[in-house]
Amino acid sequence: MDSLNKLKNELSNYEWFHDVSRDKYNKVVVYCHYMSGDVLRAVPDHVNNEQILVHFKEKGKEKFVSDLTSHSAPKEEDLSLELLAKELDRLSQTCGWETMNDLLNEIHNEDDAITNFQRVFGTVHKSLKRLYELYGYDVLADELRIT
Repeated sequence: MDSLNKLKNELSNYEWFHDVSRDKYNKVVVYCHYMSGDVLRAVPDHVNNEQILVHFKEKGKEKFVSDLTSHSAPKEEDLSLELLAKELDRLSQTCGWETMNDLLNEIHNEDDAITNFQRVFGTVHKSLKRLYELYGYDVLADELRIT
């Protein structure tokens, strides 16, 4: 079974799921109606050694948002930021806001990081890294400062 069919079978029962296809660079992309922690938990990073990307489907259009990390965010930005805030709140219950800031800086600074909370909070680190890939450093840092 190829990656597309495998993902479609695994994800088709989720409310947020829209479709799976290959983009113009032949990457496997899962398109979703909205972002939630459920999406981050359900969509694997890789299937059959292929990286899986997650993108939003814009409401009312058949056009898809292809770059979530750019400043040209989807029209439903408020909704996605609200869901992001809920996911950050959920993650903070495991390690606290200060540690979340430290983890974000570890992810952003990679080899130059001065802390190593990844070892202790591996699950939170993995979820935060996925959010980092989707939203970028600036959005996450702003959300962590607000909360």
